[in-house]
Amino acid sequence: MAAPLSPVIASRDLSLAEINTVVEQQENILGPLVTIGNDGSENLLIFDFERDPPEKHAIVDTAEPPPNVTVLATGKIFIAGHLEDVLVYRPN
Repeated sequence: MAAPLSPVIASRDLSLAEINTVVEQQENILGPLVTIGNDGSENLLIFDFERDPPEKHAIVDTAEPPPNVTVLATGKIFIAGHLEDVLVYRPN
């Protein structure tokens, strides 16, 4: 059985910092971010609302992950209107 997921649409015009703010805010409400992507026009952030909010928030980045993190997802999202490869990780 698949986990109950809650998609959140995030504007394609958000900066990377703004996307991370949205992730932090939504994880506090909906539970942990599980995947990220786009629908061709907007960003889609998918959260697992059956799990408790995480103690450490996920971080969306365009660079290689630092040490001591768990990579959660990779995908393509719009950052400031441009489609970029990103990864999502959570500090351990």
